[in-house]
Amino acid sequence: RLKHNFQFFFLNYLVLTGVLFFLTMLTTPSALIGLGLLAGLWMYVVRATSEGSMTVYGVTISQKNATIGLSIFSAIASVWLLQGVFVWALFSSGFLVSIHAVLRDASMHQDGEDQMDMVGEFSGEQDAFLGQEPDV
Repeated sequence: RLKHNFQFFFLNYLVLTGVLFFLTMLTTPSALIGLGLLAGLWMYVVRATSEGSMTVYGVTISQKNATIGLSIFSAIASVWLLQGVFVWALFSSGFLVSIHAVLRDASMHQDGEDQMDMVGEFSGEQDAFLGQEPDV
């Protein structure tokens, strides 16, 4: 039952996890403030390097190097800022998904009555729906 439910409701479980992540992030002011500051830093760097490079303490940094450095910093900062959000969203969605997978009986979706029989030969002949007759 668990295996079938996880396969059958996979997309629903993924959407639930995304919604819980988003709602948890909205209720965490520190994450919102941190992401806002990070967005502001990105805007500053993009504007400062709009002419190709920027100078920081006498060192000229190209737009490419500034973008790479800020991307690495953003990844680390995002993981640090959102670690609590990740934990809450993953554990709460994992709990809800597990309860649903255990209690939901989706055996009605396991039968093969809605499957179509595949008929025909696959030896290079054209299909009838293409309007061509097979060569004999």
